[in-house]
Amino acid sequence: MRKMTVLALGFLCATGMYGQQSASTGPKVKNQKIWEKEREAVVVHHKTDEEVVTGPRAKNARIWKKDTTGNSQAVTTRKHKDLTGPRFKNRKPWKKGN
Repeated sequence: MRKMTVLALGFLCATGMYGQQSASTGPKVKNQKIWEKEREAVVVHHKTDEEVVTGPRAKNARIWKKDTTGNSQAVTTRKHKDLTGPRFKNRKPWKKGN
C-alpha cells in the first residue's frame, strides 16, 4: 500500500512540474503578431523518375539497395514583406512582387 501511495505522489508531482514548463503564455506572446513569430524552415522532398515495382520484384526488394540518386531536397522559408496599413490590406497575393 505504501508503494502505491509513493507512486501516486510521484506521478502527481511529475505532472505538476511538467505543466509549469510551458513558456508560451503571457501578454507578450498573446499580443504577438503572426508575422513576428519565427517559423521553422519548410523542407520539401522530391523524387524524380521513380520506378514502380510490382509483383515478386517488389516482394523481394531490399530497402538498403535502393538507388537514391534521383532524390532532391529543398529548404525554404516564407518571408512577408514589411507592408502595413492600406497597402497590406489592398495587396494582391496572386500578383508577383506583393
